[in-house]
Amino acid sequence: MSKQNKKQTRQNQIVVLSRAKKKQIAEQLKQYYGIILPDCVLVASGKQKIWILTAGIKSWQLRVLLNKLNVQAVGLYFVNQNEMRLSFDATQLMKSQIKNYIELNKQQTKQWFEGLAIELSEQQQKIAKKHNFVVVLCDFGNFKEYAGCGKIINNKLANFVPKERRMLKMQK
Repeated sequence: MSKQNKKQTRQNQIVVLSRAKKKQIAEQLKQYYGIILPDCVLVASGKQKIWILTAGIKSWQLRVLLNKLNVQAVGLYFVNQNEMRLSFDATQLMKSQIKNYIELNKQQTKQWFEGLAIELSEQQQKIAKKHNFVVVLCDFGNFKEYAGCGKIINNKLANFVPKERRMLKMQK
């Protein structure tokens, strides 16, 4: 496949979401996480990923950029469209608004960043009953920080920390 064909294929897979689809996603984000979507452009790539871009970008500018660059260079991966699961970076970007979260203790935080599923306490299970996906607030000792989303499966929190952000298992 020539370079030109690869660029056209990549551009064809990227779709600027309609106002109606953006409104639907905004309503779901508010319902699930308490997040009010900022003024922005939402772009879908592939089957599931939604990227957030600055609102000031015009459609012709976006076409030019996407013809030269990957969507990763233009925007931020924000949410999984099928599951309404916030990305790791989206939890950082929207942290002042997040309402639906589970707080992990220091031991659970360590397990979370090792890529492991987390056994939830009864209190955490009560919080998690509202939705399948919850944002994770990690305790790092001196501070707490949002660190992605997890899926509740059989009273465990399934891990979606990207592999490149995980820590190697610590030796005891």
